[in-house]
Parts: sequence; structure tokens; C-alpha cells
Amino acid sequence: MKVKASLIILFILTTLFVITTCVFYNKKSVYEAGMENGIQDMLRDSALFFENEGYEKEYVSPLYTLYGYAEVQYNYMRMTTDSEMYTVARIVKEFVDPDLYAQLSAEQKSKTAQYLRQLANDESVDFEKELLPFLNELSVE
Repeated sequence: MKVKASLIILFILTTLFVITTCVFYNKKSVYEAGMENGIQDMLRDSALFFENEGYEKEYVSPLYTLYGYAEVQYNYMRMTTDSEMYTVARIVKEFVDPDLYAQLSAEQKSKTAQYLRQLANDESVDFEKELLPFLNELSVE
């Protein structure tokens, strides 16, 4: 009788553990998908900031939000594969300063917007050979 009761309790605990694990996994995957969609939306909105000829304050917010999303992914979720996105967001966020934005040429703004759109659409961009040197060139000026 004790063995039967122990088996029933073990079965119930195992079932609860499996259910809890499934719920946690589903919440985490939904959160990650929402985060990824949010980042893609902010990349598109940030591209609009660089497509404008003049500095417009209403387009600054997506740059901060993009940086926030990337920082959450990089620091809290420990998604080291997305450290590239964190680097992009960190450098691009510097241009919310109107003086720095004014220093960019039309070609640099256009190219930055193009890269942001490519990242938003999951198009391939060679980070090490193409994007990082371009971003470093922007941040030096």
C-alpha cells in the first residue's frame, strides 16, 4: 500500500514538473519571438530616422528602444550570438545627438538606413567584413 501511494505521489509530482516545464518553455519562446519582432520593427523605424534629410525628434525614440531591446537580449538573456545587434544598436544610438547627426553625409545616412533595413529583413550582411568597419568609421567621425 505504501509503495502504491509513493508511486502515485511520484507520478503526480512528475506530471506537475512536466507541465511546469512546458509552460515555462512556451512563455520563453513567446517572449523571444516578441523580442525578435520588436527588434525588427525598431530596426525599420530606425532606418526611417536615417532616411530623413534633416534631424527629426519624432524618429529618435526607435533608436533608444532598439538599444534597449538589444541590451536586454545581450545582457539578460545571454544571447551572445546577438552581440552583433547590440554593437549596431550601441553605435547607431549615438546619432540621436543632433550635432553628430549633422556630421553624417547623405551617403552615410543612406548606407546606414540600408544596413538597418537588411538586418530588419534578416538579409545576410557580413558583420565582420562589411558592417562593423562601416559602423566604426561612423563612430570615429
